Amino acid sequence: MTQLTFDRLENVLDKIYSNSYRVFLREKFQLKEIGLDWADHDDVIFYLQRNLVAGINGPTYEHKTTGPCLLPTVDINLLKSKNIDVQAILDRQPTIQNVLLVATASKGQVHVCLETKEFSTLLADLTGENQEFLDETIEIARRTMEINKRLLNWWGIRDRNIHLHFTHEPRVDETIQINCRRYGELYLRYLESYPQKSNNFRLGQRMRKLIARGKKLEDIYRLRIYSTYFPGWWGDEKVKEHSIVENVFHDAQLFTKKHSKSSMVGLMPPKDLNFKKNEMDVGVPLYLGTEEKIREGIELLKMTRFPNKNRFNCIVGNLLLYAVKNIEDFHCIESCGRNQVTCHHDCRACLDILEDFILTISGL
Repeated sequence: MTQLTFDRLENVLDKIYSNSYRVFLREKFQLKEIGLDWADHDDVIFYLQRNLVAGINGPTYEHKTTGPCLLPTVDINLLKSKNIDVQAILDRQPTIQNVLLVATASKGQVHVCLETKEFSTLLADLTGENQEFLDETIEIARRTMEINKRLLNWWGIRDRNIHLHFTHEPRVDETIQINCRRYGELYLRYLESYPQKSNNFRLGQRMRKLIARGKKLEDIYRLRIYSTYFPGWWGDEKVKEHSIVENVFHDAQLFTKKHSKSSMVGLMPPKDLNFKKNEMDVGVPLYLGTEEKIREGIELLKMTRFPNKNRFNCIVGNLLLYAVKNIEDFHCIESCGRNQVTCHHDCRACLDILEDFILTISGL
């Protein structure tokens, strides 16, 4: 069997995410490249072996924080429109990104943040309906973690110490409120320290307007979410340090690092089905909530054809980085367009692996 080496993985990933792009990400989010020295970070070895870590901005601690975004940005924007079938949007969740980036394959104490209270409140605000959506968000969270459980089985990962925390639970909610009151104003100033044309500055201004209207710090959706980047957010005051293992594009960790013993392990998110966006949640997502949406996503993947301009500029190859469980899966990507035995210039070999992966983790 061919040996899996760091250089080999680098070669595969370079074809999908250029080295210059990853350097840009490291500089923007203050991440340090790991390179060949995996021994110091063996608690996130699964992600390192697939080269899905953009970098780390500190030590990796025993306690890890991770968690899915229960609704992607593209659907949040849809919910702002009138005459939208809210239940249909909820039923199709989660997206494959929000399953893959729940870093439950990490070692140590893995604390999964399920933002049920925040998304329930957000749904009520977006739809303008005078009702709670708590049961619906709990169902999305449950469905996401069921898929994640099957995902760990697919990867052959056992004996992880995973703790699920729902933010509507009294103990968790209380800690989040305390963090919001303690650091909310400081975080707003931090956002407003960015140039006025930046999204962070505008975000801070929008939250200021909510406060001016009488909204409390602990009731603002985004402030509650950022507060879960502090150690012990799940209600354990004894925990003073933790590592956040999730999407590299979420940058509230840069603030919490200034005020706590927090570090970030930045994971590379999969691209969207059009391979045009850096994150699926702002592009065309692959949904895993219903069989109809799953089949629809697979059909979109099957429309992929051999990319003549750049043989690795392909959503199928991108998703295979997450799907691999056998060394032959990497070989499939590496031989793309070169080995006539494994590559037929129609992405067939890669699609077979990927379709099996998606159907298995979806429970179909």
